[in-house]
Amino acid sequence: MNSKSYTPSYNPTYQVTNQPRPLSGHNLYIGDQALQEAVHVNGAYWAKEELERYGEVCGRPEMIERGYAANEFKPIFESHDRSGHRIDLVRYHPSYHQLMQLALSEGLHSSPWTDPRPGANVARAAKNLLHSQLEAGHGCPITMTFASVPSIKLNPKIANEWIPKITNRTYDGSNRPYFEKSSLTIGMGMTEKQGGQMSGQIPLLPSLSKKVLMNYLDINGLCLRLCAMPF
Repeated sequence: MNSKSYTPSYNPTYQVTNQPRPLSGHNLYIGDQALQEAVHVNGAYWAKEELERYGEVCGRPEMIERGYAANEFKPIFESHDRSGHRIDLVRYHPSYHQLMQLALSEGLHSSPWTDPRPGANVARAAKNLLHSQLEAGHGCPITMTFASVPSIKLNPKIANEWIPKITNRTYDGSNRPYFEKSSLTIGMGMTEKQGGQMSGQIPLLPSLSKKVLMNYLDINGLCLRLCAMPF
């Protein structure tokens, strides 16, 4: 049998003719009429050129490939290094770090706080929408970093130390203590297997008995239930 019969290019059944080519090399902002109108109507018309620029960046084939790679190659947890030292390190694919670096350099985590003006949150939201089309997972630390600033500012002592690092537009993906870094992102740790489930029960706490409330820990006014769950 001719070896060419096993080559996809020579087998008609392997030819796909009813699918469009992968979408890339386009401007995500210019191609989104609804987003353009929302930005204009909600007071961020001044960001038009910046959003058009970033729409082109997010449509580049190499950027789309980074988003694919960040999803395809999952994080790897390393509890110890090769010498047996405890490191508790999560290794991400380089594409993940590249997307994080891009997001921070564009101010998706800080621009309304560092450059406040009418429509600043709208412009930031529009830019974030463009960016999240590359890959959504890393949008979690970006969004939580952005959202943390108003709460942290309630404590001036902590804010003086943390806010400059949180709003810094450089990215430091190294596994080092916060006080050794010039830039930081904010994350969230959850120990329950159904994250967020307890938040819906917090308003019911005042009606619970004293015995039941003993199972809760009050931290800065937030009640957290302490319990052991089998995993």
